Amino acid sequence: MTETTKPPTKYHRLYDIGLIILLLIGTYYRLVGLDWDADQNLHPDERFLTGVETALIPVKSFSDYWKTEISTLNPHNQGYGFFVYGTLPIFAVRYAAEWLGQTGWNDINLVGRQLSALADLLVIVVVYLAGTHLYGKRVGLLAAAFSTFTVLQIQLSHFFAVDTFLTLFTFLSVYLAIKVATEEEKPGDEESAFPRFRIRSEPLMERGVYRLTRDRTLPGVGAADELFAVNPDPREGDLTRFGLADLRADVFKDIPFDTPALDDVGTDSSEGPKGGELWKWLILAAVVCLVAEMIVAQRIGARQR
Repeated sequence: MTETTKPPTKYHRLYDIGLIILLLIGTYYRLVGLDWDADQNLHPDERFLTGVETALIPVKSFSDYWKTEISTLNPHNQGYGFFVYGTLPIFAVRYAAEWLGQTGWNDINLVGRQLSALADLLVIVVVYLAGTHLYGKRVGLLAAAFSTFTVLQIQLSHFFAVDTFLTLFTFLSVYLAIKVATEEEKPGDEESAFPRFRIRSEPLMERGVYRLTRDRTLPGVGAADELFAVNPDPREGDLTRFGLADLRADVFKDIPFDTPALDDVGTDSSEGPKGGELWKWLILAAVVCLVAEMIVAQRIGARQR
């Protein structure tokens, strides 16, 4: 298996600068209006987590944390017997609030919102890395741009909840899975304690069915496995349009009779796929819906004033 690497593009540094610009824009959109509820605690999940945070007390020693019955970081010991959220976000927020001296009810939720925004900014970075690893920096930057301006991400970044933290670790898992799935075998890997599989075969020049041998080369590792591989006819993926005469000469050349249905097949094939321009109509519909939403929102806002 040969390792293939994408040559660096001429302006590859500009893509990194573009990512920094996107992160700055994303930071603004995720932190603007941080105190959006004016200390009214309108978000129910956030209100619950704020109560938990103000009740938690940092442990005196690392060993005390592992003592479930007495740990002051255990919500069940602080009057919250029903707690279904993860502990990493609330621990991070609590210790950050201790460090900043903002542990009050109307302060600690703002700390949580800032850390929620930070987690979502890291999501943008992971999206960029995943796109770059698979398709290059241009696609990675485009994916990061979509993530930067995604309305739901911006909205969730304004809440002290666990959504953005969960999204971050989910994307990290996906990115690591991509790294593992696309990792190329390097020289000397066969000498490692965990041998890889290596597929060895002659070049598949002709179409047909081939038998491949997957051989684990280290002594005593195991016997070889046999697999099947198919090298299809390249014409199967050819989407070139063709007419009735081509159908008669190629596809139906061995049929010694004419059929009326053949004329319909030739006519339909020459016309091409129906609905091929559907994406244009979908974009137009999306724009119309967006404009209608803006008009309705302006009218509702005018009535409220």
